[in-house]
Amino acid sequence: MRYLVLIAAVALSACAGGEANNNVSNETPQDASPARTERTTDRSTDPVPATSPAQQVNISKAQLIGLKKDEILNLLGRPSFQRRDPPAEIWRYRTDECLVDLYLYPPKTSDTTKQKEVTYLEARTPKGPQTKLTPCLNAVHKKSLKIPTG
Repeated sequence: MRYLVLIAAVALSACAGGEANNNVSNETPQDASPARTERTTDRSTDPVPATSPAQQVNISKAQLIGLKKDEILNLLGRPSFQRRDPPAEIWRYRTDECLVDLYLYPPKTSDTTKQKEVTYLEARTPKGPQTKLTPCLNAVHKKSLKIPTG
């Protein structure tokens, strides 16, 4: 009978212990709750566009032929050098890489009140030889917008 009481006591303690463990394990302490993750927008790792829209402008000779003074000023800014040889005007734009000369003449009409317009342009290096016009025009345009070229 002693053994029977002992077995019953062990069985009862195992059941009671199991309930106590179940109560403890079912409780969720504050620090055991799932971590809340806040979504933040960190743009520091986003890819940076290679060029901005302003840098992607591709100015060609055809776009400049026929432009009036105010249109040129809006596109390229003030020239670094101007010369008047009536009836022509020469406007020079300079960057570290090249020079662009714009030749402005009065339009071929009898109306002498019209503004002079670009009739010819050329690009050259600072040392004198001719160079490709389109890259030079774009460098001048970027400089007028104060966009770094490098």
